[in-house]
Amino acid sequence: MNTYRDDYNGFAVEEREGDYRTYLGSIFTQMSLGLLLTAVMAYLCYASLIRGGIVYRIMVQFPYAALILIVAELAVAIGMHAAFRKLSAAAVKGLFYLYAALTGISFAFIFIAYDLGTVFMAFAISAAFFASMAYIGYRTEMDLSGFRPYLFGGLIAVIVGSVIALLFRLPALDLFITYAGLAIFIGITAYDMQKVKNLYYAADIDEEDARKLGTYGAMELYLDFINIFLRVLRILGNRRRN
Repeated sequence: MNTYRDDYNGFAVEEREGDYRTYLGSIFTQMSLGLLLTAVMAYLCYASLIRGGIVYRIMVQFPYAALILIVAELAVAIGMHAAFRKLSAAAVKGLFYLYAALTGISFAFIFIAYDLGTVFMAFAISAAFFASMAYIGYRTEMDLSGFRPYLFGGLIAVIVGSVIALLFRLPALDLFITYAGLAIFIGITAYDMQKVKNLYYAADIDEEDARKLGTYGAMELYLDFINIFLRVLRILGNRRRN
């Protein structure tokens, strides 16, 4: 195996070329499978909704089902991060796919709110944004960690602004927040991609830890893509209604 010493963002690291390619491939494979699971679950639940199937009956009989679903998603995400070090690689992967499936159930309503053409267009645009920023995050020699306070400060501002726009029914502010959120998550994608690389090179990890870090990276990038997609979809949907 070819190795050499390098200084990457302040870390003295030993590049393991073959191992890293396997690690990176695992991340994007898991992320892609997570997105596929989300899409399949979304479509199946959508079909059940419009045909009066089990999902429709659950929504009718249990008015708080949507709230329970949101709480379940948060619980899985928080539990995965809180118990990350104690869980096995298989358990971490299982929680990631469970989260992707739960997200798919909540995404069933996307097919009701938007036509299929708009959804596919939003997916294509989001994929282009994501791939471009992930490549930049992977290739750049600039330390992106300095942007972290601005990115996450902006994310908090977007969340607060979204609540205000919803409470006071301010469509102009809501649209501005949507664009701002898109810009922020595009930046976070580059940051997360570099973080994924740094985590691998920062320490000498065994095979089990590498699998866990691979799933962690897949979860981070999956969330980035989902958030970009939701905002692109909302922008396209607003334009179609205008």
